[in-house]
Amino acid sequence: MKRFILICFLIFGLSSSVSAISLIGSGISGGGATCSVATNEVGNRVIGADSTALGGDILRCNLQTPDCSGKLYTAYVYAVYSGDNVKVCVYTDDGDSDPDAGDTLLVCSGEITSNDTTEWFNGALGSNPSVSTGTNYWVCLISDSTNWSTKKVPEEPGQKYLSLPGSYASPPSDLTGSWGTNAERNQSAYITIGD
Repeated sequence: MKRFILICFLIFGLSSSVSAISLIGSGISGGGATCSVATNEVGNRVIGADSTALGGDILRCNLQTPDCSGKLYTAYVYAVYSGDNVKVCVYTDDGDSDPDAGDTLLVCSGEITSNDTTEWFNGALGSNPSVSTGTNYWVCLISDSTNWSTKKVPEEPGQKYLSLPGSYASPPSDLTGSWGTNAERNQSAYITIGD
């Protein structure tokens, strides 16, 4: 009988200790920083002082680093005029900080349409892929023939642009092309990041 009581005590005591260790361990491993769509993004949440027109079927891209590692949720673009249409696409940079064939499409928003107010307009993404603070991403605006007008912030390294017929209807799968540069231009556009 003493042996039975001792065995029961050891089994229950050991299982309680293992449960306590599991709870402590899960608290330690789960205690990382979190991303909030209200405060975290990849892109430029600042409303610039100067306006800029995008032009139809022209990719205008800025190289950006996410401020948090998480999932992309909603694209925002600042509009100056009404009735314009734009898409926001995100491409993963291959590490050379130049738009090229190694920079692949991660996700695009649906069509974002402005109205008669000057404000942020948003569009849902086709999916919610993950991004990392250890990787740079190209945040690209593609306007249709309505020529979306947005704000810009005078920041280097500037904006890359590429005229590509049909790119609004069907955004390219990578950033192959002969790109130009607009100095000191970071467009007012971003994508929120959450958990």
